[in-house]
Amino acid sequence: MSFIVDFVWNLVSPYWTEEASESWTIEILAEPTSKTSNERWRICMLSTHSDSDTNLISRRLARNILKMPGLIDQNGSEEQKLELMWRFQSCPSEILGPTSFVVSSSDDPPYDALLGRYDCAMCGIRKGKGHRKRPFAKERHAKAANVNKAHASRQMRSKVPTADTPNTVTSERRMGI
Repeated sequence: MSFIVDFVWNLVSPYWTEEASESWTIEILAEPTSKTSNERWRICMLSTHSDSDTNLISRRLARNILKMPGLIDQNGSEEQKLELMWRFQSCPSEILGPTSFVVSSSDDPPYDALLGRYDCAMCGIRKGKGHRKRPFAKERHAKAANVNKAHASRQMRSKVPTADTPNTVTSERRMGI
């Protein structure tokens, strides 16, 4: 019995560590089967992998659930990549991607999809205690607006003429800028 447990742990441990144990429910956009069909979103679990920048997706998920065209069985001889549009199920209006995923060489790995550390940072997934996993869109837009206001105010202060600097506003007007 311990042999089986050790064998399974050796298969799972490279992908499932303390850093990689966080997971979210996401929806992946499957390609329409014809030009007249509507978008199809398929649900899967997304885990994070902080040891690598590579994003991985299960071969079985890509072939059977998403029904990706052109995906053939290979014995790990060449990496197959998929460009996927996806979104968190909790925030369906914010579509992320296209994100490049490498199709796993094994048919049924212990994950649906793994997101590498670079794309974790790009989509706002944070780690560590005391942080929310994902900031809300309104808060991100408010922070961006505050940064833009501060930047504009700094620019205005730099153009205010002083006794020791030339009057840049009138100089620009004279030159027709």
